[in-house]
Amino acid sequence: MHAMCWRKCNIKIKIHLVILVLSPTLVLAQNGPINVHLKTGDILSTQYALLTNNSFLSRPFVRIHDKKGEKITIDRVIHVEGTDQNGQYKFFKPIQLMGSEIWGERTFHSERVDIYYTDVVSFTGASYYKSKYFQYSKDSRPLKKLNYSNLKIDLADNAGSMQHVERGNKLRITQLLLYGLGAGLVVAGAADILNDDELDGTGDTSFSVPPTLIVGAIALNIPWFINPAKDKHFVNALEEYN
Repeated sequence: MHAMCWRKCNIKIKIHLVILVLSPTLVLAQNGPINVHLKTGDILSTQYALLTNNSFLSRPFVRIHDKKGEKITIDRVIHVEGTDQNGQYKFFKPIQLMGSEIWGERTFHSERVDIYYTDVVSFTGASYYKSKYFQYSKDSRPLKKLNYSNLKIDLADNAGSMQHVERGNKLRITQLLLYGLGAGLVVAGAADILNDDELDGTGDTSFSVPPTLIVGAIALNIPWFINPAKDKHFVNALEEYN
């Protein structure tokens, strides 16, 4: 009987998995010079550079000189800087995501704070969400994740920054409550399915999804839509810091 239930559940219920897939981070720079600073201390100067995070067979890399030029993997690079084809100054360096190095573009720079980001696409079941992943550095220290735990310590001496941090924290708490509610409802819905199967002795193979399971799945997805607003508050806090 349990086997029958699991067969029905597998047909109707999709387990939600979150897979972070990097969208391309590209800089096609042709107005140079573009300088690639290597960990060996060498600086490679070129008029063309192409950076990509989408490399399934190898780690992210930068290709220099032309489309078939030398490929330099991210683990060899400190940072890449130069002017792109639109005349805009660009600065990239490796940042960490899920234990791997990826290219992050510097989106803010001041005497005390640098902010880097990369675009990500998060897949959950049949849905996907586009967002930005941020890291920051204060006073030239190692990069940190953009989150409440780090910011409440690093920005504690700036009242204006902390106002933004606390606004972001309220959204973070809302996210946590929704995750807890959603998880509880999903568990309750799964329990209802199991109970119905054990009580059903008629051999009926029809199946309906409990409302608690549907509401729980919705609650688990809402935090994804809150995340950009939360990150905006955290970014504003860093930009105001001095």
